[in-house]
Amino acid sequence: MTEKRHLINTEEAAKQLGLAVATLKDRRILGKPPSYLKVGRRVFYDQQVIQDYLTSCIRTSTKDNDDSENDSRG
Repeated sequence: MTEKRHLINTEEAAKQLGLAVATLKDRRILGKPPSYLKVGRRVFYDQQVIQDYLTSCIRTSTKDNDDSENDSRG
């Protein structure tokens, strides 16, 4: 049986990530995470992908490697 995805729109993804909708659009253009789905002209984010992305951004120290792909500044 195929697992059902919980899809959210760009506005909800931006809210959960604490980013502007325009920032998510810019990240899509640049090929930066989080990954997304496009159905026709509509863009969706998988809730699990958003959670995994947030988990990948966790740091315990300022000395942790700065992964520019996770950089929320764009």
